Amino acid sequence: MTEAQRETAYAQHTRQSRRLYVGSLPKPVTDESLHKFFNDAMVNSGAAIDPSGGPAVVNTTITHDKGFAFIEFRRLEDAESALMFD
Repeated sequence: MTEAQRETAYAQHTRQSRRLYVGSLPKPVTDESLHKFFNDAMVNSGAAIDPSGGPAVVNTTITHDKGFAFIEFRRLEDAESALMFD
């Protein structure tokens, strides 16, 4: 198994563990603004495990009609660190 195949397998197997639920979002919040907010907060608070390896947040999915989002992190450790924002 190549390194790229290992990374792909890791990403697929840990996806649910790398996602966090964020509730009670106001209507004007966008995917981009939430993505930027979490990446900035992770770096500024020191919660990002390896900021030089790229942004901690890789994807955001907002459900506007219900007011919640899922934030997907690059690493499992970043998702665990982000729990401190609760």
